[in-house]
Amino acid sequence: SHMYEAERKGEGLFFMRTQAAIKAATVTPEQVFGEWILLKEFEKPLCRLTLSNASAGGESYKITVKPGCDPSVADVELSTWQLDSEGLLLTGRGGSWRFSESDATSWERIPASADPLVLMRQ
Repeated sequence: SHMYEAERKGEGLFFMRTQAAIKAATVTPEQVFGEWILLKEFEKPLCRLTLSNASAGGESYKITVKPGCDPSVADVELSTWQLDSEGLLLTGRGGSWRFSESDATSWERIPASADPLVLMRQ
């Protein structure tokens, strides 16, 4: 749940949440529906995809991956997406990728790495 508590003598008990958990709670699926592009370092387009409003069951929605994707993305076979308390989760047969919102039009893959992956609205 990304919630932490800390006690300070004379001040009581404090409850804290990570920024990712707070941001995820404020983003709705309607704000994420649409056309997106996966990029490396904001410069190298890897794949175009649609985060659709078609239900994939529960709180998940379908992803449409456009032809011509880089093998590093195509091999994951992304098929569904969902928002949760930790951010945006893209899932496929080859694994899952988690993203944290950077701003209204871009999300960064977490955990951060030396080879960053960015999801940017088209």
